Amino acid sequence: MNAVENFFSQWDVLVSPMRTRTMLLTNLTGHPQVVVPCGFLGKLPAGLIFTGHPYQEGMPLRIALAFEQVTDWHAKHPEVNWA
Repeated sequence: MNAVENFFSQWDVLVSPMRTRTMLLTNLTGHPQVVVPCGFLGKLPAGLIFTGHPYQEGMPLRIALAFEQVTDWHAKHPEVNWA
């Protein structure tokens, strides 16, 4: 936890692409995260992860909300014409 917190100490919120490893690491360290849509990779949705410091859930949530307010990715849906 200390090594991860030292890495995060340079930023209020870390913004990164959706990766399973990032989510697993922060689940073990207690860093809050929120994932929002940011586009598509092929026909699959892609996401951005906003990660904050432990016990500071508000900061990543506010930045993720600001991202959603200036983009329209949250309103777009992948094609499901295969159904």
